[in-house]
Amino acid sequence: MLESFLLVARQVGILFVLIAIGYVCNKIRLFGESAVKGMTELMLYVVTPCLLISAFQRDYEVALLGGLALAFLVFSVSIIISIAIAHTVMRDPDARRLGVLRFAMVFSNCGYMSLPLQQAILGS
Repeated sequence: MLESFLLVARQVGILFVLIAIGYVCNKIRLFGESAVKGMTELMLYVVTPCLLISAFQRDYEVALLGGLALAFLVFSVSIIISIAIAHTVMRDPDARRLGVLRFAMVFSNCGYMSLPLQQAILGS
């Protein structure tokens, strides 16, 4: 248990170091706006799909299919509950802003953090 915690803590630490490096590069204007846009598009359209395809390269097992079905069920229930909470809790007179706030409440932006952590814990 402690070993898993330390592994996750190390991966989170590495992510924070990478964030700090990106912050410093931005502050000293190391990369221009077009370079940043290009790197973002590379990550979004090339690296992320490749990671997802790589993560799903597994031999077929019935147990994995059952786990996938359970994960889908838990995900669906959690999204439905999150939508209900967002509609109950979030109030704003501006309808466009309200939609964005509710969306942000339901869908987190943890994808880039979860992929390296999952790979560190579960392996390739």
